Amino acid sequence: VFPNGIDTTVWRPPPRAPRAADAPIEVVAAMRFAARKRPLAVLEVAAQARELVSKSSGTGSRTSPAMRLTLFGEGPERGRLERFAAHHDMADWVTMPGRVGRDQLRERYWDSDIYLTPARLEAFGIAALEARTAGLPVVARRDTGVGDFVVDGVSGLLGADDDALAHGL
Repeated sequence: VFPNGIDTTVWRPPPRAPRAADAPIEVVAAMRFAARKRPLAVLEVAAQARELVSKSSGTGSRTSPAMRLTLFGEGPERGRLERFAAHHDMADWVTMPGRVGRDQLRERYWDSDIYLTPARLEAFGIAALEARTAGLPVVARRDTGVGDFVVDGVSGLLGADDDALAHGL
């Protein structure tokens, strides 16, 4: 019995229609909103990535996001995350629906494009493995256990720090 095992047949994504060329990239993350998991870094990395995309496209627009972020979870850092998102005008492209069940999370993964996890103290990363099993490339730090199942440049991108994650995203 493996209590943290993942049934790959349950997480395997169904066939999906191609996304419209002008559709925003759907980034998703799921974690406990505790400081050691670095949920604030999810918002910071996503904001930096969005700014990089905006600059490279030459639009400079903050009203038509090239990317949307859904951050699932709950915990003591929620207030801090909400204040950061409000202060940085992220309401039009970031949602934090709270904690959801595995079925809802799995379905959301199937409708997403990328899983982001900036955690530094991740010995393995069950949430990231679930995202990989659901077909998502994972953007994560290379110095964590996520590197045990994500091949850099193949099944995701592994970066040395948050700046590298933002550029990879």
